[in-house]
Amino acid sequence: MKEFKKITAICSALILCLSVFTACGRKDPENNTTTAPTTEPTSASTEATTETATEAPTTEITTEATTEAPTTATTAATTKATTKATTKATTKATTKATTKATTKKTTTTTKKTTTTTKKTTTVPTTKSPTKYTKAEAVSAYNKAVNKVISSKAGYTKTRTTNLGTLQGAEAIMKIKAAKDAVYGFLGVGTKTYTNNKGSAQYLSTAALKESDVTSAKVEKVNGDVYKFTLTLADGASSAPNGNDTSPLRHSGLLAGAGDKSEYDHKNANNIYTGINNADGASVQSVKETTSGATVVAQINVKTGKLVSLDIKWKWNVDLTKVKYIVTISGKGNADTSVSVSNIKW
Repeated sequence: MKEFKKITAICSALILCLSVFTACGRKDPENNTTTAPTTEPTSASTEATTETATEAPTTEITTEATTEAPTTATTAATTKATTKATTKATTKATTKATTKATTKKTTTTTKKTTTTTKKTTTVPTTKSPTKYTKAEAVSAYNKAVNKVISSKAGYTKTRTTNLGTLQGAEAIMKIKAAKDAVYGFLGVGTKTYTNNKGSAQYLSTAALKESDVTSAKVEKVNGDVYKFTLTLADGASSAPNGNDTSPLRHSGLLAGAGDKSEYDHKNANNIYTGINNADGASVQSVKETTSGATVVAQINVKTGKLVSLDIKWKWNVDLTKVKYIVTISGKGNADTSVSVSNIKW
């Protein structure tokens, strides 16, 4: 660029010299003589000065410098702005990504904690049979006995009645036929009954109420088998036209109306019917009482099945005007026990 300026300056000087030279050699059209007017040099000088001043390289240098300086400043400014914008964008993106990753991790941890807490709160509890109330023990017993009947399970039942005393009937008891009849309707002796699987003959529906039981105790035997001991309230019955309040009638023992040798518990009405239906015998009235009755049942509490059953009680009978050849009035007492075993489901 400097070389160009120099060349331009030289060319300008040459043009100036040629102009002066031409002016000096020019002829006047009037005198045919070439004369240089006094004012021409001055004019030429002035023109030369003006040309020099106009073409001076100072203007070009100043312009070039002015052009180059903004370019450098602009580049620096652009670089700075670009660097700042890039840094800001990178920082923002990095911060956003880090924040997002952290938030996601926290959410996952919270979900895991919630699941663990839910699993911990679901813990089942089971009540021990030894903590049964009296009502619960009675209910468990009724269900176990009735399950034997509804399932038509097989079993063996044995009943034993031991006659204690029979006051006022000594004369009749000396007669063999009369003695056999009395033992028959009182059920004295031992009787064994086999209930085959698929039938239900020798037990009645158990329907004890809590008020029928004075106490209840539950003890563990082994595994899931527990022993239920129920003490029954005393009872009484009378005939004819009397009621029966003995809880034994609802304990599962075989009982019913009329007179059957298979009946385990015979109340006043059973005895009254039995004597009056015997040949040549009759009785005016009968009163019967029961006491000391206990029920002991082993039950598998997991399956609800009866394992074994034993029931014992004492009873007294009061006969008024019993007639068999002779007419007497007498009293008697006996102990009876019934057991159910070898239960086959």
